[in-house]
Amino acid sequence: MLTKKETLIRISQYIFRKETKEVREDLQDSILETALYLSGNRGLTIDEIGSVIHQELELSLPSLLITKSLNRLLNVKKTVQIKGSRYFLKKERIAEIRQIVKERRDALDRIETLLVEKLKRHYKPSITEDQLETARSALYEFLASLFMSQSKFIVGILRPSKNVSHIIHVPSEILDSVLKNIKDEAFRTALHKSVLELFQNITKEIGECLYTLAQNFLYVELLNIDPEFRFLEREAFSRKTIFLDTNAIMSLLLPSRGTHK
Repeated sequence: MLTKKETLIRISQYIFRKETKEVREDLQDSILETALYLSGNRGLTIDEIGSVIHQELELSLPSLLITKSLNRLLNVKKTVQIKGSRYFLKKERIAEIRQIVKERRDALDRIETLLVEKLKRHYKPSITEDQLETARSALYEFLASLFMSQSKFIVGILRPSKNVSHIIHVPSEILDSVLKNIKDEAFRTALHKSVLELFQNITKEIGECLYTLAQNFLYVELLNIDPEFRFLEREAFSRKTIFLDTNAIMSLLLPSRGTHK
């Protein structure tokens, strides 16, 4: 089973090309490239690509969409090649994805390091390895829960449904929920304070990683609802404005900011 950290890294490695106007196609193509990459680029048939997407990414794409995406990757973006009935990533694209994964992992490692540094300042007793593992796990669960909550809220606006909640959860509430099972009150309080402090004066690298996660969580949520993204045509956005701005998330997280309330 994937750790929460590995799950975040996989979600963050979906890359959207700025020159691509069609978000729908770009996301589908990136997911196919990710599936080929995760397979070790051993060469996959169309059916095998679908299986990897389902097993490794917990998504489902119809065979017709996979075929269309492969044609774009072969003939337009030219990041994939075919041998017989099997598809492979080109070496240049493998190198690009590997670099992207490294950058995302480095950013999350840096967040981990900062969390541990802050936690050691706020929690006076010596921290055990079990406590450090609890802190790391809580951090990634918080990030995943935060971005999932934001995504579900936006999807609820785009595609109203009686089954979709339009309540947006404040980050501090999400963090409280994540930490509620920690019995050591002093440790729980220190961890809560440390996690919130992570979002003060974040570096460009970390900010870009968090923004990418927020964006990709949203698109994956949309894909789960409608693999063909039919409701993401331009008309669907003609009367709606959505702002994906990490400044808003930071303001919600940090009571010290003037815009918090």
